[in-house]
Amino acid sequence: MNFPYQIVPYCIRSLNFSYNSLANNETHIVHGTPITFETLQQKNITSQQLYLSFAPIDVVERYQAFLENAHSSLLTQIFYNCSVPWFGEFCQYTFNSKSTFEEFVLSFELNHLADYPFQNGTCYTFLQCDRGPKPSCLDWREICDGKIDCLDGGNDEFGCEELIANECKEDEFRCNNGFCIPKDFFNDLADYPDCMDDSDERSLAGNINNDVRSCDSFLSFKCEERTRRNERFLSCGNGACTMKECKNKRNLLLLQAKLSWNANSHLSVDCWTSLICLSVIFPNYAGLVDKMKCADKYVSESLFRQSCPTLFFFPAQPMVLNHVRFAYTKNFSNEYRHHLLLPHYVCYNQQLCEWLPATTVLINNSTCRTFSELNLDKALESGELLENIILKFFLKCSTTTNTYVQCPKSKPFRCANSSKCLSLSRVLDGIPDCFQGDDETIPNNCSLKIIQE
Repeated sequence: MNFPYQIVPYCIRSLNFSYNSLANNETHIVHGTPITFETLQQKNITSQQLYLSFAPIDVVERYQAFLENAHSSLLTQIFYNCSVPWFGEFCQYTFNSKSTFEEFVLSFELNHLADYPFQNGTCYTFLQCDRGPKPSCLDWREICDGKIDCLDGGNDEFGCEELIANECKEDEFRCNNGFCIPKDFFNDLADYPDCMDDSDERSLAGNINNDVRSCDSFLSFKCEERTRRNERFLSCGNGACTMKECKNKRNLLLLQAKLSWNANSHLSVDCWTSLICLSVIFPNYAGLVDKMKCADKYVSESLFRQSCPTLFFFPAQPMVLNHVRFAYTKNFSNEYRHHLLLPHYVCYNQQLCEWLPATTVLINNSTCRTFSELNLDKALESGELLENIILKFFLKCSTTTNTYVQCPKSKPFRCANSSKCLSLSRVLDGIPDCFQGDDETIPNNCSLKIIQE
């Protein structure tokens, strides 16, 4: 039976919470009774009993270690027996006493179904990361997702190859993201996948859109704990992922921050305004400038010629994949598609795009090509968003700086004449990921079996 939502209790650590100050100051503990491990042992309390009484798992593990070595330094460790309705290792958490947890979840669900304004989502703060101009911040699902999201060194992808190379035990199933689950959980219930990337449920694993968009409209554990290692898609911060638009508008929030004048203060206000009017679809919808300022294209063109630098990046931050930038110059005539100004140059990291011939045009150490050199006229005529067209083109490049001597088991397919490796789910899926398109031209499934073996 499918439920419109699931009750999954959770808590969020306060930003000013200090574990050390709380652990070293017992005066903070006012919602529970302290009991030493020694006293628990004298009362023949087992670690299983602590677990069943909802003690934090860290406390349960420490108590079990104490029972196995009663003369250890854990003798004076303390378990706090919390008073209702408090919980946590130091009895420091509780829910709003004015409503039950079920009522709280239901009210959040109703906001979720409505177009509740998305502000900044939940930010992962335990990793040094410049995700871009505020309020942009790192979503935990963007860690080890196959593309660099942190602009200050790519910490979100650091060490992820160890997870990719992880091997599971014989009685375990290996999820595509490297996690292991018991084999009994494999393909057992499509509505409740056990792998965070859904790869244990065959009806979901091969289809990124199947059941993913439903996370825009209801709350469940499988949405809140879902992540996909797929650089094609943006995490919407709620379990949904997309190449287009998040229903909760996270993509718009990131775009607003990237295009805002505060993030592009290297330009004058007049230059910035002209670029917003000439190159952004529905600039007033994006909340950037009033539509009346963009009413006359010739005025915007004049502003561009009069107030912009000779050569510059816009936006200042990379447009896609955190290395692909748009550059403009007053030395070229402006070209438009669907009434939108095309960038004069597209700049990128040559190290990631080894298949593209080197050019002599360098802007701020980025390799640049004129837009016409990319031969994207056919794609432009389709009316698809320029950002998505550029994304699809540069996804043929590597998305991290990792180079493989031999592809790992999780990504056994190597693109021809490239160091890029792909998982089998990306082969013959209708979207070319290799610059020669060889991931979509394998003759038959037998070839895939040989690769997998």
